[in-house]
Amino acid sequence: MRRRRISPQRLPVVLTVEDIMATLGVGATTAKNFFHIEGFPKLDIMKRNLVLKESFFKWMEGREQNETGKR
Repeated sequence: MRRRRISPQRLPVVLTVEDIMATLGVGATTAKNFFHIEGFPKLDIMKRNLVLKESFFKWMEGREQNETGKR
């Protein structure tokens, strides 16, 4: 089954695992694994996996810069 992607502009301010899945086109396991990466800007609110949209995209940009610098 093909996942439908959502553009970053249409996302809510606080992202859930499902929002990350829809944005990146990845499965639930991959999206949940982000929350276990050291330095990931997660929010711990009532045991839910949440992240601020702005923080998520800044974190992704930082990861991209780190990967580009390794080459």
